[in-house]
Amino acid sequence: GELDRFRELIADALSYVHATGASQSLFPALVWNRWAAFWRGDLSGAAALAAQMDASLATWRSPRAEMLRLQVRARQHFECGDHSEAARLAGLSVSGRRGLGDPDGLATALWVEGEAYLGLRDWRRARALLEEAVTTYASLARRGQVPEVAARAALACVGLGDLPAARGHIATADAALLSRDTDSQ
Repeated sequence: GELDRFRELIADALSYVHATGASQSLFPALVWNRWAAFWRGDLSGAAALAAQMDASLATWRSPRAEMLRLQVRARQHFECGDHSEAARLAGLSVSGRRGLGDPDGLATALWVEGEAYLGLRDWRRARALLEEAVTTYASLARRGQVPEVAARAALACVGLGDLPAARGHIATADAALLSRDTDSQ
């Protein structure tokens, strides 16, 4: 139903970008097409789109683009189960984002690095990174990411045996969800 229609629309968007040469729209179109391939289980298609994403970013010459390239590569390594390399690349992106004073990009990089440490079962590092990501997203009023990142912070707390803190993160996630859902108020 809706997912099929979504995939059609983003495939059309990518076709339009290729047909018109609208280079500024290439990366976002590739991102969404890659996610659609990933959701339908087409991992080789997702990998091919990830390579196109990386190539499209190579033409961007800025420190922010380099940090984005690192995040994309970190996410690719994470999805392939290479959590050590994902953590290394995401850590470079976090350091760069801090240096650039880019809180929005920093929050996303913290999330990626925190997830990599979850995969490595380094609960302490994962918790610190994910809690900072939640705080940063909340300070930016980017509440759409708070539930997912807070839930991951809760997982890190469970790994540490800190169940009260895990419950606190779940409450944070629930509050962010419920405040946006008019039916639940």
